[in-house]
Amino acid sequence: MNLSHPRVLQMVMDSLRYWWCTAFNIDGFRFDLDVALGREGHGFDPGSCFFDAIRQDPILSTRKLISEPWDIGPDGYQVSNHSPGFAEWNDKYRDGVRRFWRGDSGMRPDLAARLTGSAEFFNRRFRKPWTLVNFVASHDGFTLADVTAYSHKHNDVNQEGNNDGHNENCSANWGVEGSTETTPRFSNGAHASPVR
Repeated sequence: MNLSHPRVLQMVMDSLRYWWCTAFNIDGFRFDLDVALGREGHGFDPGSCFFDAIRQDPILSTRKLISEPWDIGPDGYQVSNHSPGFAEWNDKYRDGVRRFWRGDSGMRPDLAARLTGSAEFFNRRFRKPWTLVNFVASHDGFTLADVTAYSHKHNDVNQEGNNDGHNENCSANWGVEGSTETTPRFSNGAHASPVR
């Protein structure tokens, strides 16, 4: 959709405002692959027509606005480059926590930086730490259970030759690839719940 065209932008804004805010009282939006929504003729623009219209709208501007700040298009990785008023997913947090848990060397400073707001990436235009959405798993890539059960992706069922999905999930199987019924014992003799 060409969001820089006035009629298209109006249709999107009217739909968001009426169907989601007025009719269903949705309290916020997460915009998937949000960079595509801010891409104009010259590339990504944090002050694009779409972002400006949302921020100026008397209803939409009062909602929680969350950006997934990347897509696969040109200049598609725009972490920390969105307009004020939009929170952003923090994939640096996801990857840092997973790498620390996996046991990668030298990850303590990175984990500390993630837990204290990832300022080296997000401290732009007076952004505050609460504009980040820190997560360890989402609908993209491995689930949290998969992160602890697989070292590599196994997307074989959909018959796409394991070519879909993210290749680096910062995961570890800790000895057994895939789900298992093994019940680990702790040093004190207690049993953990089975890992599935």
